[in-house]
Amino acid sequence: MKRIFITGSSGMLGSSLLRSLKKKYKVECLSNNKYIKKNNFLNYSSKKSINNFIIKNGIPDYFLHVGWGKMTDPHSSYHIIENYINSKNLLDIFFNKGLKNFIFIGSINEYGSNKGAVTEKNLSRIDLRNYEKGKIKFGEYGKKLANKVNKNFIHIRLSNLYGPLQKKGSLIYSIHDAYKKGKELKLTPLNIYRDYIFSEEAAVGIIKIMNKVSKTLTINLGSGKNISMRYFVKKYWKYIGGEKNKLKFGSLSKFKSDPVSSKFYLSIKLLKKTTGWRPKNDLRQNIKKNIKLFKIFHV
Repeated sequence: MKRIFITGSSGMLGSSLLRSLKKKYKVECLSNNKYIKKNNFLNYSSKKSINNFIIKNGIPDYFLHVGWGKMTDPHSSYHIIENYINSKNLLDIFFNKGLKNFIFIGSINEYGSNKGAVTEKNLSRIDLRNYEKGKIKFGEYGKKLANKVNKNFIHIRLSNLYGPLQKKGSLIYSIHDAYKKGKELKLTPLNIYRDYIFSEEAAVGIIKIMNKVSKTLTINLGSGKNISMRYFVKKYWKYIGGEKNKLKFGSLSKFKSDPVSSKFYLSIKLLKKTTGWRPKNDLRQNIKKNIKLFKIFHV
């Protein structure tokens, strides 16, 4: 049975990945947060600690680097300093000790402000926050190093996610909270578009890439289209059983758009070419599954 080391397994994507991976692989979860008791603690900032960890635990067949600190503060310098250095330490030492395959989860936001279908070559250098800059910086380093030492570094640029594991105050958490309490769901106008993919489906895509791609590259993983967030919320509210008159959107006149959230989506031509797969993106089915899973995770 193949072994996989994964960081970030406590997050939305990581938890979905973990559920899928456990079916066929031996998975070991790593974290640089010593308070997450279910994971193996590893100090990413210490090359010595990483080296000692490898001596004790060996080298996996795949390393999935999903974790990335301070996600809620995209402007923090942490992304271009600590996140970059910690990721670089993991890659340097694991490659040096024999790891062959390193998979890094990037973001659709690395493309900045764009329009239409965006390919892996359409990288923007404007409208970028430190979060995107850090992801790009590490992705470029990883590809350069992999080519130098003849290893595989796969940089997956992932679209926006929705899933069952939600933080309090998030959009989907607010939908469930309003429905459960029987109160109005008051939102901004949500006159924005997203390339939106269900975390469970994204997990399937990552595993497909892991199994099918054996070279260094950057690859998009998304739904292959964009969707109105207003439309998405209306559907979610309907499937959860909310009363139509309790769904309230704010005034468009007071709404300011976010340049990083421009109306574009990821081209998934390379994804289909390399894996022979594309997400079904069945909105009705995925929302209903998410509603069931949400209730399990948020008892």
